Amino acid sequence: MRNSSGKPHDEAAYGKSLALLQAGEAVPAVNAASQANLGSEQRNTLGVEILQRRAWDAYKGQRYAEALQWLDRRAAFTPATRDDMDLRVMCLDALGQHDQAQKLRAALDAQLAQ
Repeated sequence: MRNSSGKPHDEAAYGKSLALLQAGEAVPAVNAASQANLGSEQRNTLGVEILQRRAWDAYKGQRYAEALQWLDRRAAFTPATRDDMDLRVMCLDALGQHDQAQKLRAALDAQLAQ
């Protein structure tokens, strides 16, 4: 039930969106978030998490080029995580772009060695 400020409803919708993302349900998470008046930080957090989930979903569906597009969109909003970069390597390998994948893998390994 929404009160005059809407805050409890908005917080519940934000929490529901996060829970749905954890369960791997990107589309219902987007729908839940759209029903709330989220602050910019909450909106950004959900946005980058949704983009990452969509990238993983595309990868699992063997839509490797699409997964790379989702990762590129996510990178426009936040620095890439190690998981993002690992997913990028797997997509590049799956697309037969082995040289690019190997260069990225070597750069990641060098970061870990520091």
